[in-house]
Amino acid sequence: MKRLSRIFAAILAFALLLGALPAGAIFDSFFETHSDWHFDLTQEPDRPMTVEEFIALTTAYSYWAVGIEGESPRDRDGDLPSDWAAPYIREEAQKGVIKPEELDYDAPITYAGAIQFIVNSKGLYDINAINLRTFRGQEQLTTEEILCLNTAVDYGIIPYDPGQDVTATIPRRDLETKYLIPQGVPEPVVPVEQKSQNYAYSMAYIEDCYWDDAKWEQTRDVLFRSADAFNVISLNCLYLSEAKLQEKKKEEPDYPNRYAAEFISGKDYALEIMEFCRGQDMLCLGGVSNWYDSSVLEQLQEDPAAVEAAAEELMEIVRLHDLDGLNLSLELHGNTYRDTYSLLIRSISAKLHAANKILMVSAGGYMRKSDEQNTLYDYEVLAEAADLVAIITYDVNSAFSFSSTGRYGEMSNRTYLERCLRYASLEIGAEKLLIGLSSYGICYNLTRKTAENITYEEILRLQQTYNAQPRTSDPVADDYYFTYQADQCDYAVYYESEQGIRNRIAYATRYGLGGTAMFHLRSENQKFFRASGAKQTDLPFEDVIPDSWYAPGVEFAWEKALFNGITPTTFEPDTSMTRAMLVTVLWRAEGSPTAGGANFSDVPDRIWYAQAVAWASKAGIVNGVGGGKFDPDSPVTRQQIAAILYRYAASKDYDTTARGDLSAYPDEAAVAPWAKDALSWAVAEKLLNGTTKTGSSAVILDPDGEATRAQVATILMRFLTAK
Repeated sequence: MKRLSRIFAAILAFALLLGALPAGAIFDSFFETHSDWHFDLTQEPDRPMTVEEFIALTTAYSYWAVGIEGESPRDRDGDLPSDWAAPYIREEAQKGVIKPEELDYDAPITYAGAIQFIVNSKGLYDINAINLRTFRGQEQLTTEEILCLNTAVDYGIIPYDPGQDVTATIPRRDLETKYLIPQGVPEPVVPVEQKSQNYAYSMAYIEDCYWDDAKWEQTRDVLFRSADAFNVISLNCLYLSEAKLQEKKKEEPDYPNRYAAEFISGKDYALEIMEFCRGQDMLCLGGVSNWYDSSVLEQLQEDPAAVEAAAEELMEIVRLHDLDGLNLSLELHGNTYRDTYSLLIRSISAKLHAANKILMVSAGGYMRKSDEQNTLYDYEVLAEAADLVAIITYDVNSAFSFSSTGRYGEMSNRTYLERCLRYASLEIGAEKLLIGLSSYGICYNLTRKTAENITYEEILRLQQTYNAQPRTSDPVADDYYFTYQADQCDYAVYYESEQGIRNRIAYATRYGLGGTAMFHLRSENQKFFRASGAKQTDLPFEDVIPDSWYAPGVEFAWEKALFNGITPTTFEPDTSMTRAMLVTVLWRAEGSPTAGGANFSDVPDRIWYAQAVAWASKAGIVNGVGGGKFDPDSPVTRQQIAAILYRYAASKDYDTTARGDLSAYPDEAAVAPWAKDALSWAVAEKLLNGTTKTGSSAVILDPDGEATRAQVATILMRFLTAK
């Protein structure tokens, strides 16, 4: 706690320095206008602070807050805030920092509750945690509180201390020293943490094409050619829908009256795919849909006893075709049938597990509990009853809702997707989750306000026909679109790209998910099959060529957690390595020791490389560039790398006496005097070899040449594996 106290004291001091008045003037002015005893923290210093006190006092002490007049919001018990606190409670509620209806003003505030308020007040919110950690007492917290704690650690607001009891209350005396909030939104200080490098399941939804032989043949043929990309298939030919039942009865007049309608029997293509799956050791699941039809769930809700009958009908289909299980993919808006669907899931789960089969459920993605509770899907039930859960996050905009809402745009947003995965990982368990992916596009007729889903082949055809140039609307959304005009109408086509699929797949490894689930809406395309099934067994970086000279170095640096990618899916081997990057890599190799401030004017205390530079400076591994600066963003040169590694080796008491002959290189004279010994040692140890320039065969030292990330990864592999 001493460290925490120092951190918040420093934060407060920094915030006050930013103000227009000196600290003393701010608080003198503040207390001149606030005479209520609540603002005097010397009174009852050891009493736990209430929720009301913490929010109001923290807001009031924040010198830019003024409090506002108006009607006071009631808490979850219907109570109003105290008169002295009301202006600040109103202000935070109006800004969206707090939700009064979820609070109890009189309850003692906990450590977790305080951090949740701080995170929200900074505009970071509970959904921005990069990594997921555990804290003592977190089993008593909401998912939102847990995510806020993780956010606070990632942004350097609090240290990560798993021994901290996050349910402990906060004494009044601690407010000034630990919890006053500075202005500004901090940058993340913790790099993205990779949870795994592989996943267990790669699933493809095979959309029903029973009305179209050509589509079935395309599906079958593409699947057969891409069989090594998947180990689970969901054959979507089962329905809990009155409309589908009547359609089945027209096809087979003797089909009995029941809840489940199946379109497998007698269809050679479906049977052929099932037989193929068995021969390839794939799991073949019966995909159960309701086609946005609530008829069967409505019947089950009116007669709960019928839930068992519906579950048994589905089990009969599983037994008839020797399926490996079921994938429930029912879709409805709202939570009208939530309890009924939960009963059905539990019933089917018990029957499948008794027969040694598996249950998968495809569910919508949500960022927080309040969103999830308004839907058909109960994540607690899914965590209990399902073996796998596909989280569908590609319906940010859809053809289905365009006519009613008029909203159109990207199908999937990576920020939204990641937030949904973080929430689902906590609620359901990451190992059960499959990240839902899509391969189709949406064609919006902006003039007539209609929309339809179209295949990837149709997207390519439209681009060619109208000479439409694809664009990306937002690198965060990571989608593609193009526009064209036809028949006096304006059209916009949004679609998922192969690169977008790969970018999303990276989240499966980042969060240690169970795998991926690719949905093909009559768009079975080998390119997308390959992309979604591309398991990242070695490296998640698509720009690292497996047989390249630098691949072993990148793999070593990745496995030892020395390097992160520039993005989750790119390493950028040819990008120059900066001085900050190199020092951070060595700092990680050393175990990421705490080192205090860096004492360089261009290295802010809270920036991601601050601790690394401080450690390297105090250990004598790096010097500044003069004038009290470190120059962290400048590319590191080859001779700088040699010097830094030379000093690092000396600090570890390694033998640094070896020397190489620099005169063998034509550019020996270009080596700086301060780097000669270091570069000679690096050449002798074969850490740096000579290099060539484009258009020349001469092997040179190139001491001032910028080192790439690939070169540094290789040099570090040679250095660290030799010791």
